[in-house]
Amino acid sequence: MVTVTSAETSPPLLYPLISCGPSMDPMTLGCLAKDFLPDSIKFSWADKTNNSINTGLKSFKPVLQTSGTFTASSQINVESASWNRRDPFYCSAKHVETTKTVELKKKENKPPVISIHSPSKDAINGNETLSIICLCTGFTPKDITIKWLKNGKQTDTGVRTEDPVSGKNGDYDVTSFISITRKEWDLDTMYSCVVSHESTGFHQSKNMSKILMCDTVVPSNLQVITIPPSFESIFESKSAKLTCLVSNMGNSEDLRSISWYKISGEKEISLTTTIGDPLYNDNRTYSVEGTATVCADEWNQDNFICKVEHTELASVKEVPLSKRKGDNLMTPSVYVFPPHHEELPLKEKATITCLVKGFNPPDIFVKWLHNNTEVFQNQYRNTNTIEEISSKERKTFFLYSMLTIESKIWEEGGSFTCVVGHESLPLQLTQKTIDKFSARGLFIDEEEEIASLWTTASTFIVLFLLSLFYSATITLFKVSKQRSMLIIQC
Repeated sequence: MVTVTSAETSPPLLYPLISCGPSMDPMTLGCLAKDFLPDSIKFSWADKTNNSINTGLKSFKPVLQTSGTFTASSQINVESASWNRRDPFYCSAKHVETTKTVELKKKENKPPVISIHSPSKDAINGNETLSIICLCTGFTPKDITIKWLKNGKQTDTGVRTEDPVSGKNGDYDVTSFISITRKEWDLDTMYSCVVSHESTGFHQSKNMSKILMCDTVVPSNLQVITIPPSFESIFESKSAKLTCLVSNMGNSEDLRSISWYKISGEKEISLTTTIGDPLYNDNRTYSVEGTATVCADEWNQDNFICKVEHTELASVKEVPLSKRKGDNLMTPSVYVFPPHHEELPLKEKATITCLVKGFNPPDIFVKWLHNNTEVFQNQYRNTNTIEEISSKERKTFFLYSMLTIESKIWEEGGSFTCVVGHESLPLQLTQKTIDKFSARGLFIDEEEEIASLWTTASTFIVLFLLSLFYSATITLFKVSKQRSMLIIQC
């Protein structure tokens, strides 16, 4: 017999109830209130804009548990389109003078990170049955398919795959094993772990054999580097993204934390740090990024530090980051050149060139506009910034940007603008525009100059020839006169 004292009060524990099966339309969501006293409780539901939801609302009466407390639940129906968009829904339970709320939101689908591990050296040396392990981590939802191939053919012999296990972030991990004999291993049999995750369209395989184990690159020391934000990203978002990259890890599980801090005098102010998903690299190591976002003014003035904790590190690794100061700011000069007159007659492509030179520091961006509309990046190519050769004791840089278009687009006469962003500019932006008609003026001036030079040269040549002819005539006349005088004397 259970005795309930009216004076006792216990607030509910509130849990979301979400179906693990495929989405239905409508989608049924629920929430569960447990271990509360007294039994009076009221449920309510709201969407992301805080509008009440009553569609399909059902609230079930509290049920007395053996512990002497009560349990109750409530459910609603929502459109599957809203659920699949990952719109949040909120269930609230009011009990006595306490109201608790829980969020229900579809989890983001994430593909697995796959690694394959060879048998242990102790097992190989001991002539024991060997196991190759295939580890899939960090995926959601939990439905996943793992198959094993032996020399390219599917096999179920010696295969054991555990049930997915939920991690602390709500992601899932799963391990699959294949047991093989020492003879199969020594014959260099190729085993492949093939993983499919339909919810994310992921399909990948990892191979393992004796020779692959021998060729495995032993990871060198763990590396931590900080990456400053680009001027382009700061200009566009008016904020600075700080990146801390931890690489060369044998596995991602041994990484304990990545944290960003702002240095303010002697104090370290913790920044909100976002940890990215582990990336599996070609050298069979993992890398992870930790990022924090600060205001552009903070980036220009303050200093920052990234701290990394990892089982391979004897102590916390600290790597500083700040904006490079002391650069002699130099404003870029921008020159835009039209397509070459020998390229246009081919009627295929037209190349417009933008030369940006004489700037410092080297962090700069160049974009193109066509009739004041931004051009897609696949239509132009920017060179890397290159240090200029200068006789003066100052360091400056230059780069080229080439915009390639159809020749008929150039002939239509639209405008093309080279947009340059650099911190030394008054508004951090400048631009130069060219079109078919302004370019034609450049060619006309050049042709007129050549014509003028040819006229001058022709005149000089004619005068020179006339001078020679005149000199030859006078000389011939004098010689003829002298001969005549000699004849008369005789």
